[in-house]
Amino acid sequence: MSLLDDRALRGQVDLRCLLGPSLNAVLLDRADLSHAKQAIEDLSQTWGGACYRLYAVESGCDELPDLLLRDEDAGAINVLQARGLLGPGVDDSSPHEFMVYRDGEISTGEALLPLLVSAGHSQDWSVASALVDLAGPWAIASLGTLGCRGLF
Repeated sequence: MSLLDDRALRGQVDLRCLLGPSLNAVLLDRADLSHAKQAIEDLSQTWGGACYRLYAVESGCDELPDLLLRDEDAGAINVLQARGLLGPGVDDSSPHEFMVYRDGEISTGEALLPLLVSAGHSQDWSVASALVDLAGPWAIASLGTLGCRGLF
């Protein structure tokens, strides 16, 4: 039963209230930095994308990462975006509770700019760019925080 429910309560009832964006996970190719860069760039332009969880896997993997499975057990994932990395051993009919998107497109969330414009926020836009030291030890963390449009 959700929190906003007009049915009369009779006895003990379980309630689940989700506050915040849906709990999404994205797979990144462990061996391909450009694949990770593209995923981060897409998510930085997606409503709620900064809250998505990222998991590195081998391309064509037949098993999901242990950390992802532990997060699933804890109820921390609703949707898994595979970005074309899952092999035939993992399919949409798997026993997991989360929904799996296999393709390489952003299949979860909504693009931020069109969402804001459609909501009537059509005033002038200002965009600032941040330069990231790609040789630095915090390069991936910086890209995840700041986005990377136009840096490569």
